[in-house]
Amino acid sequence: MQKKNILIYSNTGLTSLQIGLTAEVFSLLNKEENNLKVVLCDNVLHNCFFNRSHNILGCIACQSRLHKILDLVGIPAENRIKLKFNPNGSDITIPNFDNLSELLRYTYKGIDIGRGAASSIITYYRDYEISSAKYKDILDLELKKSMLVVDFFEEFLNNESIDEIYLFNGRFSEVRPLMKLAQATKIPFYTIESGTVNHYHLYDNCLPHSIENSTLEIHDMWTKAAPQERLEIAEEFFFNRRTGNEKLGFSFTKKQQRDLLPDHFDFKKKNIVIFNSSEDEFKVITEWETDLYKDQNSAIFQLVEHFKDKADYHFYLRIHPNLTEVDNQQLHELRAYSQDNLTIILPEENVDSYCLIDSCEKALCFGSTMGAEATFGGKPSILYGNSFYMNLNCTYVPKSFEELESLILDDHLVPKDKLGALMYGYYLSTFGSPVEIIEFEDGKVSKIKDVKLKTFYPNALGLGFRYLGNIKQWFNAHYAYFGKKLNLKDLKKYN
Repeated sequence: MQKKNILIYSNTGLTSLQIGLTAEVFSLLNKEENNLKVVLCDNVLHNCFFNRSHNILGCIACQSRLHKILDLVGIPAENRIKLKFNPNGSDITIPNFDNLSELLRYTYKGIDIGRGAASSIITYYRDYEISSAKYKDILDLELKKSMLVVDFFEEFLNNESIDEIYLFNGRFSEVRPLMKLAQATKIPFYTIESGTVNHYHLYDNCLPHSIENSTLEIHDMWTKAAPQERLEIAEEFFFNRRTGNEKLGFSFTKKQQRDLLPDHFDFKKKNIVIFNSSEDEFKVITEWETDLYKDQNSAIFQLVEHFKDKADYHFYLRIHPNLTEVDNQQLHELRAYSQDNLTIILPEENVDSYCLIDSCEKALCFGSTMGAEATFGGKPSILYGNSFYMNLNCTYVPKSFEELESLILDDHLVPKDKLGALMYGYYLSTFGSPVEIIEFEDGKVSKIKDVKLKTFYPNALGLGFRYLGNIKQWFNAHYAYFGKKLNLKDLKKYN
């Protein structure tokens, strides 16, 4: 096998899970005797997804740990490359953005850095109403950081012969520029993310959020699996979800009261349950964009308004439990909205989501797994918008509001075949590659190659002396992101 020149861009040292999964990828590629070049932040990024305030202690821990795992998997010091500051970066004037759409269109050297900045900010604040009026200082930091990454890797790729690129996730402002440069230069790339429990996954030339890629993987994995085994695993997935079993991760329904319905639930009416999703993670992913509506709230309000004179119909909106502690435009609008034909179930309420599916005539989803779960539960399920399971024929997928209305009015609408839902459940239970060199304790990586993972290693002292020169940037970033001056209680605050 011919050796490959591989570039790995790593900035995941602050999270035990992601540093462990990155170590797995390092080890895999090194065992194949490739020529690995690893680019490390070295406190140069203005901030990152895991350390938005540029906390110097966080930077020290991140880089100290990354160097340790590079030692453990045998990547020599001469193959570790440090990011460089852009001396002209501070001279660039960032324009004002009136809304998210303007930000998404913003480019630098042909790279859509506005989309990466939007993805980071939306994730930080769970807020998709982004403008310079609200986030001017933060936009300045995110976009200039992206420019730094563009400039560095543009020069690096011009001077180095690289056969493959590996990077974490791909959607955030400090990593998206490299992914887009890889696409522009036609260098194959892989994004690294978590798979199912104790698995990591490499996404071939796409984001982990790619619907097209996931659809291909779902079909491929189902086809290759033993029929009886895949059926048992898929059914177990849905049973575990319904019972709040956390075998495959955190359960949002575990705290719900079994068989509890909203007060005054009227079985004589044609009841439709709506499961919304948070707008944040997929908001700026192009494959998830839809022309059907501006946002989920707009679609829900349009539907409820349209049916307000049909007294025999009632809608139950189950707001996703992961919005429990969120304070954003999506929640403000929902909490303020009221119509006689709509019951809103707040994210913190303990109403049983599965009892709603069982008791309602149909389910309407906006992308959450509940769409496939409704089909598995034997109910007609409608997906309005996009989702990983949209092409599996397990839900009705209307292409217009008129089609949506027709499906809701159809008294003879039958549930879709369960096959697509089963394929999806099997995929979510098994995708990715099992870890080999890391060990877990309480859901976190505890050891890498039998070496206990620590917060700091001896090299941290030297890193600290070097990084203290950027302490002013820490103070400024902390104020920008948290709205207050740094104090002693905030020393360990990263995100």
